[in-house]
Amino acid sequence: MHSGYFKNMFSRRVVGSNQKEIVLLDTEDPMAFRKFLELIYGVQCLTDENIDGVSFLADMLRAKIAQDRCIDFLNEKSLMSAREKFEIAGKCDFMKELKADIISNIRTPEELQDLVPDISQLDKETSNMILKKSLELHGAPPAQALNNPPAYPQFNYPADYYFEAYPILPQPEFFYYFAPEWGLDY
Repeated sequence: MHSGYFKNMFSRRVVGSNQKEIVLLDTEDPMAFRKFLELIYGVQCLTDENIDGVSFLADMLRAKIAQDRCIDFLNEKSLMSAREKFEIAGKCDFMKELKADIISNIRTPEELQDLVPDISQLDKETSNMILKKSLELHGAPPAQALNNPPAYPQFNYPADYYFEAYPILPQPEFFYYFAPEWGLDY
C-alpha cells in the first residue's frame, strides 16, 4: 500500500504469481529493511545510525510516507552535520529540496568547501547549485539568464560587409539534359 515498487510488482504480475519468495537484490542490510517496515507502519524508529539505509530503501521502493518521515527526521531530530545530511540527500532522488536547503544555509566559502570537498562526484543539478552558491559567496555578479537568448543577435559588421545575393537557379540546359530521364516533356 505504501510502496509504488511493490504496487507495480503485484498489480501487473511482473513477478510470477506462483513464487513464494521475492528477493530484493539491492538491500544489503536486513535491519534497514526492518526499520523501513516499522517506519511505514508508524513506529518512530529513525536514528542517525539507520537513516542512510532506510532513506535508500524509501527511495528505491518509492514509499512516499517513508520518504516524508526521513526528510522530517533529518530536518528536525537528526544531530548529524550538514555534510553528513548532504551526503545522504545526494544518494536519494526525493531529497532534492533538502540538498537545496543545506546549500542555501551556507554562509562562508569555508563552509561550502567543508560541505563538498570533491564537486566531480556530484550530479549536474547539484553542481550547478554549488556553483551558484560559490559565486554568491565570492561576490561575483549574478549570471545572465540564458533561457531566452535573442533570436537574432546584433553583430557589428562593417558597412560594406553585406552584398546583394542572387539565387542560383538551374539553367535551361540542365532540364534538357535530365528531363527525359525524369519523365519530363520539354
